[in-house]
Amino acid sequence: MDLLVEVFVMDAVSGITPLALCNIEITEFGSLITDENGNALTKDSFTPEVKANEFITSVNDRATINFGNIKNSATVGGPDFTDSTIKILFDVSLIPNPAYLNDTAIVTAGAEYDSNNYVWVSQASYTFDMNPGYSYPTLIDITGPDAGAPYSGATFNITAIITDPIGPFL
Repeated sequence: MDLLVEVFVMDAVSGITPLALCNIEITEFGSLITDENGNALTKDSFTPEVKANEFITSVNDRATINFGNIKNSATVGGPDFTDSTIKILFDVSLIPNPAYLNDTAIVTAGAEYDSNNYVWVSQASYTFDMNPGYSYPTLIDITGPDAGAPYSGATFNITAIITDPIGPFL
């Protein structure tokens, strides 16, 4: 049976995204899942294909993992599904995007299997406020020697508070 998994965070209609999809990885792959010929597979047998948003190309907003044709040799009704489980983890981060006018974002994960005869979809919605009503103080402090000898090195310490870590995305 073929299996394709997709995760996306952009608006399905407009393609505009308020979120970035990060760090998608297969963390567990059951030992009873094999290829169609019964050969062993591991989580390292597959690589997620991560795709950039069409409007903000520095932000990834969807990913697919094509598992191809696989078999699960577990006994139906068995007490433990650990050896028959594929676990995929990912992070999402809110990004400043003035083109996204809603205050709710949706994260969607889905799977198509058995030649697209079956589809499983799950969604979670998140409400956010891009104007949280607080600010961080700006602090950059550089300490080191006032002068140095020609052709010699010096050590400087830089202490900084980054107030807008997602600003460069736009």
